[in-house]
Amino acid sequence: MKFMQRKRATLLAVAIGTFMSAFDGSVVNLVLPNISAYFHTSLSLVEWTVMSYLLVISSLLLAYGRLGDMFGHKKIYTTGLMI
Repeated sequence: MKFMQRKRATLLAVAIGTFMSAFDGSVVNLVLPNISAYFHTSLSLVEWTVMSYLLVISSLLLAYGRLGDMFGHKKIYTTGLMI
């Protein structure tokens, strides 16, 4: 693969990963009232569920940064995208 093609492929992979992480964290907020009504619970309880999810993801950033240092950033990044 030529150098410029690899640079574009890398940029595309990083852009998709960045978009997916932002999308993942915000798309659930649109349906929170529906989830709350479906489970017959308060909206604040459903919001805590989403907040817990985001807190766990944020706390794992340091651990996966270390794994990236140990095993290679590319391998960890592509594994994370596949999961």
